[in-house]
Order: sequence, then C-alpha cells, then structure tokens
Amino acid sequence: MTLTQKGHHAAGTWGLRLVELVSDLIAIVQDGRLVYVNGSGACLLGFEGPARMIGKPVLELAHRDYAELMNAEGMALLAEEHGSVTMKLLGSDGGEVDVDLTVRHLGDVEGGYMMEARDITQSKRSAEALREREAKLSGILDAVIEAIITISQDGRIQSFNASACRIFDYMPEEIIGQPITRLMPEPYATEHASYMQRYAKGGKSWIMNVSRELPGRRRDGTVFPIEIHVTELRQGKESLFIGVIRDISER
Repeated sequence: MTLTQKGHHAAGTWGLRLVELVSDLIAIVQDGRLVYVNGSGACLLGFEGPARMIGKPVLELAHRDYAELMNAEGMALLAEEHGSVTMKLLGSDGGEVDVDLTVRHLGDVEGGYMMEARDITQSKRSAEALREREAKLSGILDAVIEAIITISQDGRIQSFNASACRIFDYMPEEIIGQPITRLMPEPYATEHASYMQRYAKGGKSWIMNVSRELPGRRRDGTVFPIEIHVTELRQGKESLFIGVIRDISER
C-alpha cells in the first residue's frame, strides 16, 4: 500500500465525509509526512487546497519554538496527552497561527497520527486586548487621588488602588481578601455585617449612591474622617460594591 493509499484508508477510518464538514484542521500524518488534510485545514493555514499540503513534512507546519513537538518523539508524546496543547503553527506565508492541537494514534496505520487543530488566534488576541484594557484601567485608577476599593458581597476587599494604599497605609497584598471592617473603627466594624444583611433583604441604604462623611481607620489604628461614595454593581446574582473614598482630615 502506498503512502497516499494508506492516508486515504486512515482518513476513511475516521469518517472522511464528516471530517470535511468540520471547521477545524484535521490531518493525518504517517512517517512524519502529511498524507491527508481536510479543506478547512488547508484554508486555516492559507494553502490553496489540501493537495498543496499532501506529502509535506509535518515539521514544516511547526513554529520553530514548537518544532520538537512535531518530530517523531514529540508526536508520540502528544498522542499520550489527554486533551489539547496550545502551540503555534505556520501558515503558507510563514505567518503564525495559534491553535489548540490534539494528536491521536491511528491504531491501524503503523506510525500514523491524526492531528486536530482549532484556531484560537482571535480569542488569544481578544484576551490580550482585554489584559491591555485592564492594565490601562489599573493605571488610571492608580493615578486618581481618591481611594477606590471594590468589595465583594460577603464584605471582602477585592481591589485596592494606590491612593487607598496611601490613605489607609496598607499594601495591596496585606489587605486584599481581608474584610472591609479592617478599615472601620468601632462601632461601625461590629455593626457592618448586620447592616449588609438588612440591605440585602430590603435593598435600601442610607449610604448607597450618596456621599457621606464617616470615620475610617488606618493600619496603625488611627481614626480619621473620610468622605465616601458607594455604588453597587450587579454581576449576575452577585453584587460588587465600589467605594470611592477621600481623606478629609485637612477639611
């Protein structure tokens, strides 16, 4: 049986007609060469049809950083993995394509593997853009003079900007995850839990969405006057509370 015949035989084993309908790259490799590629796979990598890829060494599709995963030893290791591996393939023009790659042994074809690659380039770009936006937002929040603190529904601090650190004299790693009552003197600290329970039941508050003057407590226990504005942000069934705080000691 020739290499091409073996490739068509293996493709038939996995349901050639169904394979041609999927949007992911499906390829069959034997002895390190491509013997079958579906139309979607050729399109994904920018080739003018599968025929342009048949017979190519599979190593030619691998980004240099991932070449060791596409040699004989690497393919065998990938086939033992449960699930996919994120890596880069190379298109016909040398451009990088981020994929989740799954490799399986083909039991009836000696040295044969089936590759399935899902294009994640766009989702990766979206994730990178989101991280960039978050970094910019973090920079903006750290530039403002007011303390900005976010608090979970159970009363724990989720974020603490640079001004909050300066005003309350805590480092983020010391205070994030701690109860908001760390920043309150008595009797406010003791009464806070029951106050939040009443708010959760009735949805009414004397402090929500209005600016109020209250005492705050620094890391060393010093009590000082603050002006605070609290807003509730709904996240599905959960709530996130955002407090904008200004030290008004000089006032």
